[in-house]
Amino acid sequence: MARSQATLIAMVVAGYFAISISMVFVNKRLMSSPGATIPAPLFVTWYQCVVTVGICYILGKLGQKAAPGTFLSQFPPVEYDIATGLKVMKLSAMFVGMITYVLVFSSALRPTLHQP
Repeated sequence: MARSQATLIAMVVAGYFAISISMVFVNKRLMSSPGATIPAPLFVTWYQCVVTVGICYILGKLGQKAAPGTFLSQFPPVEYDIATGLKVMKLSAMFVGMITYVLVFSSALRPTLHQP
């Protein structure tokens, strides 16, 4: 594996980690902060999924117009196949259930690792 490819993989993993951890803290704040609580974990999950689809759609449109070899050119246009959607429906339901479970129970947890 070339050094530049290893660096790219490390950057992707670090970016995923940073976004994932930030989402945990955003969800914790949305679900349990006094004065800013949204006691609707399914709505929060749905909204985050809709925003993700919107971002993918916009990046796909920008990727079509981008010059070859540029950063945006790596994003393909969004396509939806009903047959594939039906095949992954169980996985999608499990994902929504998992995120909802985390959102419901994260309001009772502290965000630190060292608890008294």
